[in-house]
Amino acid sequence: ADTSPDVVKDLAHKALAALKRSAKSGPRKHPPAPEEIEALQSGRAMNTIAFFLDETFEELPYDVMTTVGEATEALAKIIRLQNYQTFGLFMSTKQLMSRASAASKGEEVTEETRA
Repeated sequence: ADTSPDVVKDLAHKALAALKRSAKSGPRKHPPAPEEIEALQSGRAMNTIAFFLDETFEELPYDVMTTVGEATEALAKIIRLQNYQTFGLFMSTKQLMSRASAASKGEEVTEETRA
């Protein structure tokens, strides 16, 4: 790991900003995933995809300290939703199975087979 003064200073600024956001919104309920830590260290942006009931979707940027409220507000701005206070986000943890995996389990192979 690079321990040059500029790199350490940059990480310290990021940590302070995260601490301020945490003090404002409260601590996380779950520890950050390894991908989130790597993205924070490297300064890489993270994105997720929000799918809507009308089968459309939008890409949503986030970071290790983004709250659901912040994500909802950001998504509302993207889709130009003015009254987003009653809008909710839900996380789906279903993973897509490959066609080969589905076939090997004797399941019907469709365009997308959900696990």
